Amino acid sequence: MNQKELRNRIAIAMGVVLSSSTLLLGNGALGNPSDISGTWEIEANKYTGTLVIDNNGGNISGSVFDQSIEGFYIPDSRRIVFVRKKQGIPYQFYEGTVSSSGQQMSGEFHVWNSAGGASTTGVDFNFSATKK
Repeated sequence: MNQKELRNRIAIAMGVVLSSSTLLLGNGALGNPSDISGTWEIEANKYTGTLVIDNNGGNISGSVFDQSIEGFYIPDSRRIVFVRKKQGIPYQFYEGTVSSSGQQMSGEFHVWNSAGGASTTGVDFNFSATKK
């Protein structure tokens, strides 16, 4: 067996191991929460408030800091993205990950104008939330 064949076999074996462990973690004890609907306590750039999520087949709607949101949640990767709107106009973009327990999430949000918090000191901020 030459080195190229050996490397290919090792890569395939590692892929099988990683895929198996991902399946076990994804569908086993840790799981991927399929529905994240509910009320969350959120902290975003040192402001605390309420995040309300209605999850309908991956599409999410609701509110954050009493303003509407729209976005998506992907259970397989536990990825969440949504925009915060003011008078129907998006001005903040949130992207993050939901914990395997479905009880926490964290990530970043990006602001698009000064009304959303953008300034010469930054446009990207952290957020975290805990399900109530």
